[in-house]
Amino acid sequence: MSEVKNFAAKLLTWRKAYGRQGLPWQNEKDPYKVWLSEIMLQQTQVLTVIERYHSFLKRFPNIDVLAKSSQDDVLHEWAGLGYYTRARNLHRCAQIIHESLNSEFPKKAEELEQLPGIGRSTAAAIAAFCFEERVSILDGNVKRLLSRVFGIRSIISQVQTEKKLLEIAESMLPKNKKDMPAYTQALMDFGATVCKPKQALCLIDKKEVRKCIYQNICFAYREDQVELIPQKIKKEKTKEVMSEMLLIVSKGHVLLEKKSGEGIWGGLWSLPETKWVDKNEESNFELAMYDAISKIISKKQYQIGKIYTPRRHVFTHRILYFQVRQINIENKNKLASEDWIWCPIEDLKGFGYPKPIKELLSDFFNLTQ
Repeated sequence: MSEVKNFAAKLLTWRKAYGRQGLPWQNEKDPYKVWLSEIMLQQTQVLTVIERYHSFLKRFPNIDVLAKSSQDDVLHEWAGLGYYTRARNLHRCAQIIHESLNSEFPKKAEELEQLPGIGRSTAAAIAAFCFEERVSILDGNVKRLLSRVFGIRSIISQVQTEKKLLEIAESMLPKNKKDMPAYTQALMDFGATVCKPKQALCLIDKKEVRKCIYQNICFAYREDQVELIPQKIKKEKTKEVMSEMLLIVSKGHVLLEKKSGEGIWGGLWSLPETKWVDKNEESNFELAMYDAISKIISKKQYQIGKIYTPRRHVFTHRILYFQVRQINIENKNKLASEDWIWCPIEDLKGFGYPKPIKELLSDFFNLTQ
């Protein structure tokens, strides 16, 4: 029991010797910068975030600049990071803080959690790092660590499991609120470098066991269940879908379509395309293509050009295969919606695209990044 009581103290000591160093958001007290890093780190690898974190801050150095910028500008800067709902929520959250809160972040996790795109763990991280609130994060790293140490074998995504893990996490907090920034960073570091999802250090090299400060009390290590805890629901086979993109060109211009709604590419500029269908279904893309064109180019003469080599893009829960069909139009027609524009080829770089569309346009028109 004494080992459990020393949970926070041992972790703080471990961090001084073994914690990660040099991450650009470490030791940061500005809630804007901490918030940005936390949102970026959701479902994006650290090395990718490091590079994009700097460029985003250069473009949007504070909450006011971000709030006053257009969503197109934000999505353009976010392009390539994926999960674009994060970017839309980031922009909306900035507007609320700027307009309704006098550009001041709330200091309590409970209040932060009410803002768009800020979940419980992100709110806790901002409150702990910036305002020293005694509240625990509960991201994947922390869930995994606590599940293994305390032998929580129920499915990790279940509500009751998360509730139990949160109770444990809150009971382990350091008494002194001054320790909260270092302790919160240590939790992240330990899960990322020691108690990893695969190849936890206690399993791959016995010499490294000394770095696992919880070996003596760890249920999973003692019962040889490190690779079995935490328990997750078995993933279904990744769904594969396909579509056809339309590269519609007229006199040095390309037709772009702005995706509507809150969908996977909502708010981004893309190429007109046919509906995504199951890869195993029989589909008449030529018929679908004519249907897609008729909604954009009414009663105009056009020439169907080359069909290019199909491309592949991997999402978290699906894989998209798409071929690109070129459509040549002699005279640009007037467009019926603001969601469509004729963009000069030399201006194509100035828009926010999904990653596969950005790569496609760069390849096709030899654009420099």
